[in-house]
Amino acid sequence: LARPLVSSAAEDASILGSFPLVKDVPWGQFGPAAKQSGSGASGSDNITENASGLAPALASGVQNSLGEGFDPQFLTVTRDGRPFYLVTDVDFGLNVFLRASYDLNDIYRDESKKHTIHHYPNTTYPEGVGTEAADIVRYGSKFLYTVSAIADDTIRALISTTDGPLGEYTDLGRILGQDGKPLTGYDPHVIVHPNGNSYLTWSNHEFVQIVQLENGAPSRAVSAVTNLVSYGVNTEAPSSWIYPNKNNSSRTLNLMYAEGNYYQSNYNTRLLYIDVGEDPLDPSRWYQRAQPILASDSSQ
Repeated sequence: LARPLVSSAAEDASILGSFPLVKDVPWGQFGPAAKQSGSGASGSDNITENASGLAPALASGVQNSLGEGFDPQFLTVTRDGRPFYLVTDVDFGLNVFLRASYDLNDIYRDESKKHTIHHYPNTTYPEGVGTEAADIVRYGSKFLYTVSAIADDTIRALISTTDGPLGEYTDLGRILGQDGKPLTGYDPHVIVHPNGNSYLTWSNHEFVQIVQLENGAPSRAVSAVTNLVSYGVNTEAPSSWIYPNKNNSSRTLNLMYAEGNYYQSNYNTRLLYIDVGEDPLDPSRWYQRAQPILASDSSQ
């Protein structure tokens, strides 16, 4: 997904355009897809509602393996020598879940595959929580589960008490910033980085933000909040993958996020990337793919 990062010498020589993927831009030039030269992404929010294209999926007798809800995070672990798939789920109330199965086709259809990970009691949270957009990652020998709390626009963390994903979880409460105040926003995603640190990314309704979490205590940030994307357009749902970079024998951290509003035709999936040898808290080391990875169709 990513080319090698430009060296300092290349940047000083202003030869960014000499690299083959000329649609990638450095931090400081990030922008909405509709304004990126050559992106081909729509900037219109005029949508014609037409469900005719969904007819095959809605036909009698057709089973749709996709479930209700949004922003699920998938994690694959090995169980009994086989891939075992985990998908986060919520009820927008006081509960968080994991769907777990060896078969992705039944992970939403079969309700027996849905496991309650934690219930936030009314006595502790009298004003509710409003669970939304959860994330799960391996965290050492355990599992770290983070979830949006729309009741107060904060992010909560849970950590497993065993080395299995479907066991008991401990409530770590709200994730706090370096100043001790709860971080605000939604759609959390934790990056367990090859450098030994973990980072929380999320959206504050406009910016894609990132902080480093305290090692061994992932409900507290040990760095200031860094804005990675902040150009006046709604952003949400960050998620990441690390892949080998065949061009320079390193690895690349790829951070996807959604741009725009889901009900508008300028809703796009965008990509930021950085070499794993660079500091992810330094925004100047990140690049943006100017063309969307997925782009909405303004005709629908």
